[in-house]
Amino acid sequence: MRPAAALGAVWAAALLWGECGVFMAGGPCRRWRAERGGAGAAPWGGEEGWPCALAAVADPQLTDAFSYGMAPGSAALAAAEHVSDVYMRRAFRWGVVWRERPADVLLLGDLFDGGRVLSDVDWAAHLARLEAIFPGSTRSGGRFWHVAGNHDVGLGRYHNCGAAARWAAAFGPRNAQKLFGGGGVHTAALVDAPAWTHQDHLRPPNVDTPCKYCITELTACMQEEVRAAAAFTEDAARRGLPPLLAATHIPLWRPNQPCGNPRQRPGTAVEPLRGMSYQNTLPQQATADILAALDPVLVLSGDDHDTCAFLHPTGVLEITVPTFSWLQGQRIPGFAAVRPDPSGAPRVVVDVCPLPDQRRIYSTYGALLCLSAAAIFTKPLWAADPYRREKALADGDAEAPRLGLAAARRRLFARGWAARVACSIGVQIVSVLCTYALLLWVL
Repeated sequence: MRPAAALGAVWAAALLWGECGVFMAGGPCRRWRAERGGAGAAPWGGEEGWPCALAAVADPQLTDAFSYGMAPGSAALAAAEHVSDVYMRRAFRWGVVWRERPADVLLLGDLFDGGRVLSDVDWAAHLARLEAIFPGSTRSGGRFWHVAGNHDVGLGRYHNCGAAARWAAAFGPRNAQKLFGGGGVHTAALVDAPAWTHQDHLRPPNVDTPCKYCITELTACMQEEVRAAAAFTEDAARRGLPPLLAATHIPLWRPNQPCGNPRQRPGTAVEPLRGMSYQNTLPQQATADILAALDPVLVLSGDDHDTCAFLHPTGVLEITVPTFSWLQGQRIPGFAAVRPDPSGAPRVVVDVCPLPDQRRIYSTYGALLCLSAAAIFTKPLWAADPYRREKALADGDAEAPRLGLAAARRRLFARGWAARVACSIGVQIVSVLCTYALLLWVL
């Protein structure tokens, strides 16, 4: 094989692996088990064969002008949006759908980074990007479930009633009950987490202490959201059929204690803090009311962008799912695969699976680019052809084989070596770009 062809084959293999194979191969998942009844429940066994009934994706937060302060319409923003969207599209297609074959998909909120402040035109453009990444996610009545996040509708004084109405029109009610598992034998409750924070943002009466993010009264739409959230949990409590799963964008309240080994930031916790349009946990009383009314076996949450497993005092396991985007503060994104007992028993297995490290993939491309450039530039010095005696004699230059290295370099330049190297580099660049464009079209 000619050196140029060999180099092209190496690049094709590297691009195919980095843009597809690494997502299909995946990485080791971390597994948790949850069941109703604790030690008195039936013994575990055979869960290895349980299919993935639900894939949970948290905080895709499509990169936009609000993410890193990039100017709208700039080349830098276009590049950031491109690499973000391409990564998530391949991660979902090959890492989630191809590997796990989920029956349903749960999007745990924060779909767009600037969701609460987008204009209608920008919102429509973001919806088109979301549909390209998660096909079917913008069509109602499909296999995609949605819960609202703080980036979608805002919190406290930054709550946007127009954005909330727009979100509900696109994705449906913010409180809902779903059926999943084989034949719909399990239920899931989708909780409107932002609504449960509204009361927590009210300024306490007769208190003059500065409260930067407080509000003096709830708007009409906020009051309606509070009533809808309370009515949903009260209705669930009256039915007396506790769901297997509850989903909330904002994690439930817990003491400020480290999450343990699952986190990429070891020793850190999901602290009960809040700031401009964000709140790390739901209020303590709201958490108690939700758990008492729903009494789920498992809670899935997002917002924190890192993995956290917490066992509430009531025995309910909560898994905080990491972000799905590699541009949201975590080098290794991830998702959760939910595997309920097919028999209908109230127990479930949750696998939190990592996605590829995109920075490492780009570093591999950079190293390969340096090696390719070195090979192209030094080829005339290590290739045998320029120094073959037969060729030199045919040119009438009997002294060429005995020339020193410096003289050989001068002769190479005189014979157009620089032009040939530039041509080789150009051909390799065009080949790589064509291969990448083909992969973009195919994958």
